[in-house]
Amino acid sequence: MKISKNEPILKAPSAILFLIGLMVSIHIILTKILSSGLSTSLFLNLAFVPDDFSRGDKLWTLISYAFLHGSWEHLIMNMVWLLAFGSAVAKRIESAKIYLLFFLLCCVIAIQVQYFFSQESLIPIIGASGGVAAMLGASARFAFSGDIFSNSNRRPRLLPLRKVFTNGTTLMFVLLWVVLNLLFGLISVSPGGASVSVAWQAHLGGFFAGLLLIGWFETPPLSPSGGPGNVDFGEWSGAHTDNNKS
Repeated sequence: MKISKNEPILKAPSAILFLIGLMVSIHIILTKILSSGLSTSLFLNLAFVPDDFSRGDKLWTLISYAFLHGSWEHLIMNMVWLLAFGSAVAKRIESAKIYLLFFLLCCVIAIQVQYFFSQESLIPIIGASGGVAAMLGASARFAFSGDIFSNSNRRPRLLPLRKVFTNGTTLMFVLLWVVLNLLFGLISVSPGGASVSVAWQAHLGGFFAGLLLIGWFETPPLSPSGGPGNVDFGEWSGAHTDNNKS
């Protein structure tokens, strides 16, 4: 079967393909290649355990936990959401290195929020869900701005933070995400029903990290006149300031 170059996976930014390839490779190595004993040892050394972190141990797990998954279902679910929402965010940021930095920072913030609520827990926490949730949060800043439905070739504007909570559609999306995660927390739902998972607090932490930080990482848009900021002609240069007063 011939694969079209227009397939979503082939149009995805390089940073997204890198993350998906890396996470799939790690899962294959841990589940199919390494012995059970070695796989378990690596898993326990790379998963985030709140009690270990409280004692200052295994600081690298602030990042490494996000690259582990408990099952193929867990991995595929995260990769599908990463492909869908991560691609939109990566295209706005443009630089693969800066996007990866943004993703990893959001993963760290997500697990720190989870840690705040379970500092003495001995349950390993794994999965890219916190980072993926950050991509949903970042997308909320531009997916409902209104520009996305226009015929303009310009990319949708990034909503200022103050407008996130006054734009009805965006606010509804944020509230829905919060309510769903609170419900998941109350009924103790986790991917595959396993106890080893990224909990709802990490989802919320990642979501709001993406929502708040995307503006610091995205590449500033250009206006039709070639200036920064996606503004009307002359505004960025200050040409409009006092000329009409003479």
